Formats: sequence, C-alpha cells, structure tokens
Amino acid sequence: MSIEKLLNSKLLHWITIILMVMNISGYITAGSIECIIVFAIGYYVSNYFTKKYQSLDILAGLFAANMVFGCGRIKEGLENSSLSQNPPPHHPLSEKDKEKKEN
Repeated sequence: MSIEKLLNSKLLHWITIILMVMNISGYITAGSIECIIVFAIGYYVSNYFTKKYQSLDILAGLFAANMVFGCGRIKEGLENSSLSQNPPPHHPLSEKDKEKKEN
C-alpha cells in the first residue's frame, strides 16, 4: 500500500477525526484554551503545506498540541501518591518520618 493511498483512506480519516474530537473535548473539560489554539495553529500550518491530506493535517495539529506544547500534562514524581503518605515499614521514607517524629 502506498503512502498516498494510506493518507486518502476513509479509515484513517475517521480514526483521526475521532482522535481530534476526543482531544479537543479533553482540552475543553480541562479548560485549556491554549491547547486548542496550538492545535488549530498546527492544523492550519500543516494544511498550508498539504492541501489534500486532512488526516495528516489533524495528526500534525495533535502532535503540535500534545508533544511539542505539552498539553498531555505529564508530571513526574510521587508527591501525592499513597506511597509517600503511608510508606511501608521497610521503605526509606518511613525512616525519615521516624526521624521527624523523634525530633
């Protein structure tokens, strides 16, 4: 299957539209208007260069919003985990808690 056939397939078109609707509804519920704006800009710029591949335009907008701009809001760390609040007895955090209670 050639790339052109893949980009023009109805299945890919509908999959990207479903992904777009899910992402935009997530941005709306999170109140993240800047993510919607970044998606629209990414879509528009991609549409400027590829006029007839709407699926590619949607994927470019999603890539710009989620990967480049960080609208996925991935956070590292375990600040609010149950492990940091109630560590098991053999865990290093429990030793720090013992030291705090003794002082």
